[in-house]
Amino acid sequence: YNSIVTMDNFPNMKESSLELGKISKAISRFRIEKKDSEMEDINLFDANFKSYCALIDAKQSEIKKGLEVFEAETRKQILEVCTKYLVEQYKEKDLRVEFRIIDISDMTLTKYATKTMTIAKPAKDEIDKRINEKLALQNKVDLRLSNLENICLRAGIEPLTIEHIQGFLFEADERYEIKLKVLIDAEIKRSEAAKIKVQEETRKEVAEEQNQDPMPFIKNEAPCSQEVQERVN
Repeated sequence: YNSIVTMDNFPNMKESSLELGKISKAISRFRIEKKDSEMEDINLFDANFKSYCALIDAKQSEIKKGLEVFEAETRKQILEVCTKYLVEQYKEKDLRVEFRIIDISDMTLTKYATKTMTIAKPAKDEIDKRINEKLALQNKVDLRLSNLENICLRAGIEPLTIEHIQGFLFEADERYEIKLKVLIDAEIKRSEAAKIKVQEETRKEVAEEQNQDPMPFIKNEAPCSQEVQERVN
């Protein structure tokens, strides 16, 4: 209806305003009463379902702990299986002790072992791959050591040993070549310096010998010859 107040409808509008206020208050009272009444059931409903969830969560936590223990034990067994195979391959492939530094701590996935806890093919392939990398390094080091003597002889220096190149023996090819050249150059300089020192000492000894009295024995025998001459006389 039209809510514009005029002189004609003023009494009616005032009465309508009061009536609307009463209706609003009645609705509000009904809402509050109904809310309080319903909230009791809602709170009970809420509490019941919270208790159900708590029971379920407790059971889930218990199962989770069991799963964690089982998974940890399974990972441990898988790692033991892989480690056993790794040690066997060390011996079979003749990998020397200094090259037996292969980390397989990451090999704990279920794909690396069968259900009966025997080594699975993916594990064999992965371990063989890592061992072959170490074998390649071992062969490379052996080749470097076997070539070291020839390299030194060509450079005109005493053959170096593994102790000389231990610090960079396992470096990549490019870094190894650079460091070896630096070491050999230093040895060449040291050898040349040693030769020069020997030559200087030799020249000094020769010069000292040349500066000595060439006939010392004559002076030493002179008194004796004079004494003999006196006796003869």
